[in-house]
Amino acid sequence: MTNEEITTLTDLTKTIELKVKLPELEEVKEGYVRKYYIVREHDGKVTVIKDVKLSDDGKHLVFESSEFSAYAIAYNDVVDTTDIPSVLKTGGNIIMLVTLGFVSIAAIGIAFNN
Repeated sequence: MTNEEITTLTDLTKTIELKVKLPELEEVKEGYVRKYYIVREHDGKVTVIKDVKLSDDGKHLVFESSEFSAYAIAYNDVVDTTDIPSVLKTGGNIIMLVTLGFVSIAAIGIAFNN
């Protein structure tokens, strides 16, 4: 036996990339995409890591951390908006387009009445 002391390493001086295998999950419904998160408990504090990427093979989650902690996988299935034009994704732009449409209709009406 040696006289070396065994300690627990919980904090690192820089971040490292961690890779976690995904469990079997139900299929994502058509028209939805799955957003993954990592929930981390470290020293009694719970935080959510949102910058989580799906590996190329779709079997792992990849994220960075500078803490060795307890981790849990969380996900949320949300409506897939990739096919919706970006101008329609924000309420402000929709209001602007509707207003512009009404102004155009009014201008056409005035032009025909003169």
